[in-house]
Amino acid sequence: MDIVIIVVLAVIAVLLFLLEVFFLPGITIAGFGGLLFAVGAVYEAYFMKGTTAAVFTLLGMGLLFVICFIIFLKSGTWKKIALNTDINSKVETNVSKINIGDTGKTSTRLGPMGHVVINGVTVEAKAEDEIIDAGEEIIVTELHANNVTVRKKEVTSI
Repeated sequence: MDIVIIVVLAVIAVLLFLLEVFFLPGITIAGFGGLLFAVGAVYEAYFMKGTTAAVFTLLGMGLLFVICFIIFLKSGTWKKIALNTDINSKVETNVSKINIGDTGKTSTRLGPMGHVVINGVTVEAKAEDEIIDAGEEIIVTELHANNVTVRKKEVTSI
């Protein structure tokens, strides 16, 4: 009866470790449960059958885990549950319609990133050196692939 208890504890430990590796991300209760059952199996083997049985139990659990791990990988089951979508879309940027020196207004606060409307086009923008509130007049100082760098337009008074 002692051997049955040791084998059951070891099998449960391996199953919980496999569950942890393949199905549950991070360190979860399955990993801690697997560790607890593995320690329980080795403890039972050590105190019921001796040191040699404990070593064989530990080696047997390791071998069982490796065999199950390989079988699971080769079966392709993990491919059926994996997310296999490719993202092949692109973000449409209208930066090509904007030139250095163009003016516009901020539609959101730039602190330092936000959105601006320039030539009727809304693009992402970065403030050059200060936080710019929404609704402020801006001027384009640099063009980048996906956004523009702007600064607050100086108001000239007569």
